[in-house]
Amino acid sequence: MFLISGNYMPKKMVVEEKPAPRWLAYLFILVGLTAVLVGLFLL
Repeated sequence: MFLISGNYMPKKMVVEEKPAPRWLAYLFILVGLTAVLVGLFLL
């Protein structure tokens, strides 16, 4: 699950017309992993 969210986000940003800053990509990955962890703890 972690690898899926970690690999999907950067690819999605690369596909977009405007290249996003690298720190923004890492921020999205961090938010995604945090959401997964919170979801696991709540379940």
